[in-house]
Amino acid sequence: MKKITQKTVLLLLIMGSIYSRAQSSREVQSALYKAQLQLKENSKNYNPTEAIATYKLLAEKGNAQAMNGLGLIYSKGLSIPVNETEGIKWFMKSAESGYAKAWYNLALLYRDGIGEIKDPNKAIYCFEKAAKAGYSIAWQKWAEVYKDGEGV
Repeated sequence: MKKITQKTVLLLLIMGSIYSRAQSSREVQSALYKAQLQLKENSKNYNPTEAIATYKLLAEKGNAQAMNGLGLIYSKGLSIPVNETEGIKWFMKSAESGYAKAWYNLALLYRDGIGEIKDPNKAIYCFEKAAKAGYSIAWQKWAEVYKDGEGV
């Protein structure tokens, strides 16, 4: 009887842990979705200040998707002046956290040029990292870079 009770308690703790992570994940995804809507100028929810604050809060807590979002906000100048250096910083943090799309976004910046500077070698490296990390469209872009002879 004692073994059954210990196993049951252990199982409940594991299930509770999984459930709390799932709840947190849903809450984070909901917050990110709301922030995305707040960045759309024609949206009735338009509030870029609050959106950027949400992205920063989640990014500082280690959320790689929010870090990537900040990279996009800064590099594209969404509701703020363009700051590619800050964008790259957040893309790198996101990529190093394992977010494949951040590698892809870095690759695009390096391929198209940061300011006036293009770096095809870094673009190739980042496309490869994105592709191997599971971002499927990166395979195509990586192949296009080779096909076009950019940096190879």
